[in-house]
Amino acid sequence: MKKFVVSVLGKDQPGIVASVANILYAHDCNIEDVTQTILQSEFAAILLVNCSESCVPGLAKELQQELDSLGLSVFIRPATAAAAIPSAPPEPLVVTTSGPDCSGQVARVAAVIRDFNANITELKAVSRKESGSSEFIMIFEIAFPLSADFIAFRNRLRDVCSGIGLRYSVQHRDIFEAINRV
Repeated sequence: MKKFVVSVLGKDQPGIVASVANILYAHDCNIEDVTQTILQSEFAAILLVNCSESCVPGLAKELQQELDSLGLSVFIRPATAAAAIPSAPPEPLVVTTSGPDCSGQVARVAAVIRDFNANITELKAVSRKESGSSEFIMIFEIAFPLSADFIAFRNRLRDVCSGIGLRYSVQHRDIFEAINRV
């Protein structure tokens, strides 16, 4: 058995997950991990599946036939090997920003995160239009290395965000989740 990544993209409609899951099951694939979301009217899913390498050609053909008829695209590739666990696990942080919607916000904040060798583990960004103006909200979950300079990171983030009119906060993930429980 080998791990594969299955990506599905296209116009959202009922039954996509059921169709994909049923085809994977019919080919003796086990879904180990999945993330799925809808961005406005676009469906996006990434599945990590475990199956025999010999089933992949038939699986790919059947998925393509079924999903083409639904107007969806599918891509299958071998999964990369899991990374070694670092000796000092990173701090799980949440960076949130909000402010006027303008081009380049995701790129600028992501660059600050990259420059401190932190990894974005999850990102949610939405634009809200209210009373004729747009507010863009981003929530970055990041793995921040213990060896990185947190104060310098916060200062750089402050400078970048203030330069494009964004409010920002940085919190440990546990604190963020405790404060934002519904």
